[in-house]
Amino acid sequence: MAQPEYDLDLFLALNEEYRSKPIVPQPRGLDATSVAERGQARAADLQRTHAITGKRVLEIGCGRGEVANACARGYGCDAHGVDIVRYKEWEEWGEGGPSLHVLDISQEDYTALGQFDFIYSYSVWEHMRHPFSALRAAGELLAPGGVFLLYTNLYRGPSASHRYREVFFPWPHLLFPDSVFKQFYRHIGLAPRGADWVNRLTAAEYLLYVELLGLKVDNLRYTVKPIDEDLYRRCEDVLGRYPRFDLERDFMHLLLSHADGETRSAGAAGRAARGGRSAAKAPGAPTRGMAVKFADPLEGHVSRWHARATTVLTREGSGVRCSIVGGTDTSAGQYGGVRFPVDRFQGVRLDVTFQGAEAIRAMYVDGYDASGRRVMRWEWQVGHTGAPGRRETHTFVPGRAAGLFRWIAGEDPAAVKEVDLFLLIAPGGRAGFVLHTAHVLH
Repeated sequence: MAQPEYDLDLFLALNEEYRSKPIVPQPRGLDATSVAERGQARAADLQRTHAITGKRVLEIGCGRGEVANACARGYGCDAHGVDIVRYKEWEEWGEGGPSLHVLDISQEDYTALGQFDFIYSYSVWEHMRHPFSALRAAGELLAPGGVFLLYTNLYRGPSASHRYREVFFPWPHLLFPDSVFKQFYRHIGLAPRGADWVNRLTAAEYLLYVELLGLKVDNLRYTVKPIDEDLYRRCEDVLGRYPRFDLERDFMHLLLSHADGETRSAGAAGRAARGGRSAAKAPGAPTRGMAVKFADPLEGHVSRWHARATTVLTREGSGVRCSIVGGTDTSAGQYGGVRFPVDRFQGVRLDVTFQGAEAIRAMYVDGYDASGRRVMRWEWQVGHTGAPGRRETHTFVPGRAAGLFRWIAGEDPAAVKEVDLFLLIAPGGRAGFVLHTAHVLH
């Protein structure tokens, strides 16, 4: 079958084909009555499933505040909400309504909020630019024994474009670039716009974040829409790049709590909840960061561990290719790798492809302080598991394993000024890796 041209003509044809069977048959109403009714319905559902009466509750991404208002007025909750912008409706709730705040919990100090018995969020996390740090903040805002309900739209699902009021077919954001979206909107007489901005987290990445933060999954389910097999076959050159189970998962429903019934941090959030004095942000929380840039000369990035082997670094796109050739000395280990500076280290995500797996004996990620003293280490003993042969992403958060990299030891993360990724290889062996990106967690 010939591959289609993903242009305006195909966009219009697919939209006409799906007009009688839209991916979202009844988009939610945005008028004041519909908004209020939706708030009451969601609050009633929370009461039915989580018995929220009288509890201290927080909505993350509260929007107009209709759900928090219904929780406060209908069920006597001490209801709070946070959003990154203020809505005019906030002024309408008045006395007896919720307490709503303009606050970005992923980047700003949230300790004054205290802690909550129940936290919920509806279709907001996919819009967050710093979802990891927001999830960590939610965990610290959750009181011991509390529950966090997270409901999020998944990027690879059929409706994640958020343009379903005018665009009726599934996965338009995967099939078409924003330039075609804009042509479409001009064609129907509306202001040009692309697909809505959402981060590209998969269900697997959400679950990885939950694990890294020490939270417990009490319940997990998905809203699933079966794949239209005819459309899939016609557009398999694009849709075939994604796992089928991701393509049919539209929404993810997560119910989370603390693994041991206690908060993971004994820092500022906990003290504020107990009525203590205001404190700094809890230690260990990832701070905002940026992708690491490898400066010239690249030789300056050669690992501290480069004994008895030759390490050559070359550029690979925005990353670095590290080629290691072992020597003939068999009396001790032969090492090579890449190091790079970090600022305000709280964790790092490495996107890497390892090569020469048969020669790799072990892999390490170390953190060094300003004096060159090692203060942190993760280790993967390849002899027990085999080395990977594909591109992988590993997220290293102090105190926790990163996939098959086990946490060995560490001190204060703030002391880390340099990260070193290096390999132990067989004498005379050839191995290495491409470090596609290194990104400090934020």
